[in-house]
Amino acid sequence: MSSLRTHARTHVRTHVATQSIAAADIDAVCDVLRSDWLTQGPVGPRFEKAIADAVGVRHVVAACNATAALHIACLALDLGPRDRFWTVPNTFVASANCGLYCGAQVDFVDIDERTYNMSPTALEGKLDPILRQYAQKALQREMLPIITRQFGDASQQNAHNKKFTKMLQVVMKIPS
Repeated sequence: MSSLRTHARTHVRTHVATQSIAAADIDAVCDVLRSDWLTQGPVGPRFEKAIADAVGVRHVVAACNATAALHIACLALDLGPRDRFWTVPNTFVASANCGLYCGAQVDFVDIDERTYNMSPTALEGKLDPILRQYAQKALQREMLPIITRQFGDASQQNAHNKKFTKMLQVVMKIPS
């Protein structure tokens, strides 16, 4: 399957996916269809073990499709209402829905025009304000009590708090 993308009045074909199905794959599916087990049979656990062995992990969970697998991954990460879920706008809608199923705030990150994957620069642009906000709160939470303990006099605290705030503005590029 491919999608059509217009860029500078030129149509460029972008291959989204190309499948590779060997005769052995077809035979394996037919073996299952001819067996007494269409679901929950011995093939699923054998498949999970083969994948676990191939990638060197103890546990693998096979899912019926990528949407279910992504939803399981979101649940395993405990994604919830206080979290952000970033994906790209050129994905199947199920990618965003998996974040929504868990109650997360879904946001889209632009793609890199060369690779059609998530743009690291665009992601950095989304992360910067959030990281600055969390870093500022963490620094204030950690540093202000130290300043308060070291300088009992209120006027000295105020002077050091102003220096600390200025330092935060410089380090975190926070506007004055």
